[in-house]
Amino acid sequence: ERFFGQRDESKLPAKLKRELATARQRLSHLHERRAKAEQEGFRIDEHLGYYSEINDSLIGATAALTQLTSDGETLMIISRLVATLQVIERSSRQHALLSYVFGKREFPPGTFRSFVTLITDRDAYMATFRIFEDEAGFRRIQAKLEGPHARQIEAMRKAALETTDEELTVDAAEWFETQRRNLQAVSGLTAETLAGLRLTAAGKVAAARQAIRLGIGLVLGVLVISALLAAGIARSTTRSVRVLVEATEAVQRDGDFEVRARKTSRDELGLLTDAFNDMLAGIQERDRELRAHRENLERAVVARTRELSQRNEQMRLVLDNVEQGLVTIDREGKLSPECSRAFERWFGEFRPGTSFGFVLAPHDLKAKWLLEMSYKQLIEDVLPVELALDQMPKLLVRGDRHYALSFTPVLHDGKMDGALLVARDVSAEIAARHADAVQREKIRAFEHVMRDRHGFLEFFGEAQGLVERIRDGGFDDRVEEMRAIHTLKGIAAVFDLDSVVGAAHELEQALADGERGAKEAALAELLARWHELVVHVAPVLDDDASDGLVVSRCDLEALLAVVRSRATHETIERRLARLEHEPAELRLKRIEEQLKRLARRLGKPEPAVSIDAGEVRIPAAFRTFWSSFAHVIRNVVDHGMQTEAERAEQGKPPQNRIELRAREDGNALIFELADDGRGIDWNLLERKARGRGLPCETRAELARALFAGGVSTAYAVTYTSGRGVGMSAVREVCAALNGEIFVESELGRGTRFRFVFPLLEHSGGEVLRIAASRAPIAAALRRANGDATLSAISLSVRPRRVPSA
Repeated sequence: ERFFGQRDESKLPAKLKRELATARQRLSHLHERRAKAEQEGFRIDEHLGYYSEINDSLIGATAALTQLTSDGETLMIISRLVATLQVIERSSRQHALLSYVFGKREFPPGTFRSFVTLITDRDAYMATFRIFEDEAGFRRIQAKLEGPHARQIEAMRKAALETTDEELTVDAAEWFETQRRNLQAVSGLTAETLAGLRLTAAGKVAAARQAIRLGIGLVLGVLVISALLAAGIARSTTRSVRVLVEATEAVQRDGDFEVRARKTSRDELGLLTDAFNDMLAGIQERDRELRAHRENLERAVVARTRELSQRNEQMRLVLDNVEQGLVTIDREGKLSPECSRAFERWFGEFRPGTSFGFVLAPHDLKAKWLLEMSYKQLIEDVLPVELALDQMPKLLVRGDRHYALSFTPVLHDGKMDGALLVARDVSAEIAARHADAVQREKIRAFEHVMRDRHGFLEFFGEAQGLVERIRDGGFDDRVEEMRAIHTLKGIAAVFDLDSVVGAAHELEQALADGERGAKEAALAELLARWHELVVHVAPVLDDDASDGLVVSRCDLEALLAVVRSRATHETIERRLARLEHEPAELRLKRIEEQLKRLARRLGKPEPAVSIDAGEVRIPAAFRTFWSSFAHVIRNVVDHGMQTEAERAEQGKPPQNRIELRAREDGNALIFELADDGRGIDWNLLERKARGRGLPCETRAELARALFAGGVSTAYAVTYTSGRGVGMSAVREVCAALNGEIFVESELGRGTRFRFVFPLLEHSGGEVLRIAASRAPIAAALRRANGDATLSAISLSVRPRRVPSA
């Protein structure tokens, strides 16, 4: 406000006026923002974004001061001031973010990425000092920036960056007080830079005033001499005038200032003659001084050239020893000839004027196109600079090396004139993170083995078969291959095997894109990740573990009761045969754990799960069904479960509720999974089905489309869903088991999936087979639909084969 009060705003540069006006407008809501911070639902990213916009506007206004001067020294000081403010701003954001994180004792979703971005940005602006400052000046600035508490701050920051614990243990109060003191000390660096700027500007003003005074004196001197000459000429005689004219003509003709006019009188003309001669003498003296000054100027130019050469050598020394790839890019995306030695070592020598995208990614057309297009968007200034910078590629993969990229705008007259590219080799960091992720994955796999050995063995056998089929490529068509890969990805995600999930997802994408080379590379990566898992978990698995039976005390007491009642051998044999089957309650509890674990992975609160299994047991023939059932679990969590805000808006309890049921109804075996979440958007499903050319006139046809290949209501493909493959895999398995699927759903109230299979019948005491008749299913459905509260949609699935148990 003081700045605006002392100046005519209409005469300020447009960018300076715009940035200051933006800051004033945002600051007008300061009290509202502080009040909001005291309310429920506080989000650190919103508040950091608010204050960052204000500070970025003020820093932009500071940078716009360069439009008020063309003096090189002043521009250099302003550039250092802007870089200093950028570093302090990033340190302040780290201070606020980590204070919040340490107080919460965890990284809420999205905050860890913001933290890493702030560290990278601060390092990039610190690199700017190395370019514009000599080594001594950089150490002085670095010492002020780091402060006396640098080691303690770095230790706490490192603990936040590298911790693998579920809960952070850094003391939030200690971090806050230490970083606050450090930032107070850093504020002196800004004051020091401003004082230097004021001193430089004052010196320039004083020099300008002195030049003006000298000019006025010279003008007055010329006027006085002219007046004296005019008076002398008017009062002199013709002879004196002729002598002066002759002398003047001689000087004009020969350019010889050694000529002197002969004095013929002692009157005013005589004085004029003396003045004329003195003027000639003065001119001679001036010529001598100018000659000497010219010689001194030449020596000064030589000395300055030598100084600049030495400075260039020092800059070259810095560029040759800095462990970062530094190079500048012009408006056209062409590289300047100067760069750091690290840049040449990583990306090879290049001809000045070459496209930076070609130098960075010569063999990756996709990466080259992304780099050049995003840079063009930045230069054209269509989007805000901060948004355009955020959309620039942050990581470049070149062979087996990974490089972190950051771009700093280079401004000229307030407009983008290019950018400083800072590349950093982060291969070791990524390798370390990968190794850490692999180690955590191994630990999770061992935990699954210890907690549910039978379930993990079942998954392991199913996944091994899928991997072998994918490796051998024995598929009838691409749809079947996609279904196998998607099923592998789904069951691997259930057991937190992120490396297998990621590799399967990349293979899916390569298969969808139709790039043969990419598919082969993705397949090799999947096989490598699976082999790595097998090597580490195989020693703790044994082949005999799957031969055990789960027999509860209730099962044993029921069997004893049958024996004591003198039942027939056939009855006892049927009872004993049922013990070979898995208890449904055990299976449903395993699904409950998978639901909760997947909800945590997707950042959703754990649901409340109710289980109703009774004494139902499940034959081994259903193992393939449970593998495909993972797709249903993933869809329920990803599409069905709601956030607490969504549920509150609809008047629902904050926790999602999921129901798992297994029951025998007449001659049918029924499994149900129901949730009280979003429900199916039938209108959206209709548009998707119509786009695929599928029948979609009735609810029954829409339900069939839900299980058709390639149909998904997701808006984008993710690791969890979006390809429309998983539910079609469920349909295929149900058809193989001679079963049917029924869907009940209402938008906003939830969805119920019901899977009905013919009850297994005993055949001659030797083998159990699935009943071929559909009558048990029809009877069970008539009973089940009698009390249905939602609109039931039947999806018939025709049987293809009848497998043995």
